[in-house]
Amino acid sequence: MLMSHIKAAPPTQTPAPLSSGRRLWISCGLTLAGLLVPCLPALAWSVGDVDVGGVHILTVRAPEAGMSVKQRADKITDRLRFILSEPVIRPRDIRAVPLPNDSAKIRVKNRLLVMVTPEDARRSSRNKMTALELAGAWTRHLRRVLPQLNAKPNPNDVHWAKTHHYSRATHSRTPHPNRSRRRR
Repeated sequence: MLMSHIKAAPPTQTPAPLSSGRRLWISCGLTLAGLLVPCLPALAWSVGDVDVGGVHILTVRAPEAGMSVKQRADKITDRLRFILSEPVIRPRDIRAVPLPNDSAKIRVKNRLLVMVTPEDARRSSRNKMTALELAGAWTRHLRRVLPQLNAKPNPNDVHWAKTHHYSRATHSRTPHPNRSRRRR
């Protein structure tokens, strides 16, 4: 093919130099953008988010019983880890229980997961709810999510390792070598 019919682009003109005021604004904007980029993950997730295995469970937005929002979320996560160590969790195992002081609690297999306070209801994204209504919404979500989570035991967990023997080669629970299966 002949390329003789293609003409070269005319030389471009150099842009006019920026004024010192524009340069200052551009440099300030770039500096601010550079400072905000590391903060984006912090802006995307709340301090009170409770997530397990990449699955969002719930978000607490109010402190309670002398705990900050983060401490409270961490406490709920700890309770959830213990609850998920149960072999089977069915939707009917998750209940919202009203309390006399306009609060509610969510229990899973008769274990406390979270206390829902009127302050939680006021600060929730679904405003104009009572604590019991918010507990009901969280319970419906938990009934969908928790039974699907497959929490496998962590062989590095100190408490679990003391009570079980875990074969890493087969990734299955095996009896402790010093314990026989049959009692004599």
